[in-house]
Amino acid sequence: MDKEGGWPYELFGIECGGGWVKLYQPLIDYVNSYNKRHSPESSMMIHQVKEKFGGLRFYWAADNVPADTLDGFRKMVEDAEARSWNVCEECGEEKEVGILDTGWYYTRCRECARKIVERVGRDGKWIIGDGKIYIMDKDGNIK
Repeated sequence: MDKEGGWPYELFGIECGGGWVKLYQPLIDYVNSYNKRHSPESSMMIHQVKEKFGGLRFYWAADNVPADTLDGFRKMVEDAEARSWNVCEECGEEKEVGILDTGWYYTRCRECARKIVERVGRDGKWIIGDGKIYIMDKDGNIK
């Protein structure tokens, strides 16, 4: 892995909304800190940070990193990805967050979901924590 040439994810940037920065930034900081403290022979690399099917995805790799470090970091990534389903990707809100389906999946709070429905100009399915499917109209009304 080439630490001097930049990370692959830097070519495309972070491919998700700013509301998830509190989820992915500790992972980036951990990788950067690990690499500063270790030789290039033992390193970690971030490949991609993005949204996929409404959830956070954090793709990474490691070379010659101790198993306990890998296990701990893997758990951090799993936790961040799991938490993303309950954090609005757009604004970071953690109350009344659900999956909005307008043909594309978004993890959004009610207000950010309303803005998407308004922009696309049609109702969307909004699935919140109780597992029920609601219909949200462009005014943010739930049916």
